[in-house]
Amino acid sequence: MATFHHVTPAHRIVIRVDNDLIWEQSSKSKKHYLYRRSTGEKLLVSRYSEDIEAFLRSGQKHSTPQHRTLIRQSNGIVLEQSTKSGKYYLYEVQTGRKLAVTSSRSQADGLFANFASQFSDDFEDSGAFEEEDYIPEPKVNEQNFYQVLGLNSAQSLTPEILKAAYRKKVAEYHPDRVHGLGLELQQLAEQKTKEINEAYESLKVIHRF
Repeated sequence: MATFHHVTPAHRIVIRVDNDLIWEQSSKSKKHYLYRRSTGEKLLVSRYSEDIEAFLRSGQKHSTPQHRTLIRQSNGIVLEQSTKSGKYYLYEVQTGRKLAVTSSRSQADGLFANFASQFSDDFEDSGAFEEEDYIPEPKVNEQNFYQVLGLNSAQSLTPEILKAAYRKKVAEYHPDRVHGLGLELQQLAEQKTKEINEAYESLKVIHRF
C-alpha cells in the first residue's frame, strides 16, 4: 500500500516542521497552512501566524481563529461566531471536526447543547461568553425539533421520513394559504416557516443525513 507524504507547493515557504506537522506560508495570499505530513490532512488555515502558534502550543486539532469569537465551550465542543460573515461554527476540539455551520443563533445553541450532551451525560454550560447586546433566545433541543415537524422522537428517523414531515409542515404555512388573511397571520406563518426550516436543517445535521 502506497504511503502518502505531503509535498510543499512551489508557491509556499516552509516556516516550521514539528514532528509530523508542517507549517507553510503562501507567497501569494500570505495565508498560513498547517498540515499533517504523513496523511496530507489540512489542520488549519489562517491569515495570522499567531493562530498556528496557538494551535501548536495547545496540542489540539482546533483552535479559534482571530476572525472568530468564542461563544462557549463545553465537553470538547466549541461554538464560535465569525466576525466577518456572522455565521456560527461548531467544532470538536480534539479532532478538529467541523460539526455544523448555521446563520441562526438559536439553532446554534440547540446544536451545541445536543453535541455537548453526546460527549457527557453531565452536560453543563461552561460559562459562555455572550455579546453585550445579545439577548439569549429560549434554548432549543432535539425534542423541540421533532415537535416542530410533528414527529415522534421515539420512532426511528430516516431521511425519507424527515423530508416528508418537512414538506407537510411547510405546506401548512405556505404563503398562498395565508394570502389575504391579514398581516398578523402572514407574519405568524413566516415565523412558523422559519422554525420548520431550522428544525429540518438541525435534524439533518444531528443525524448526519
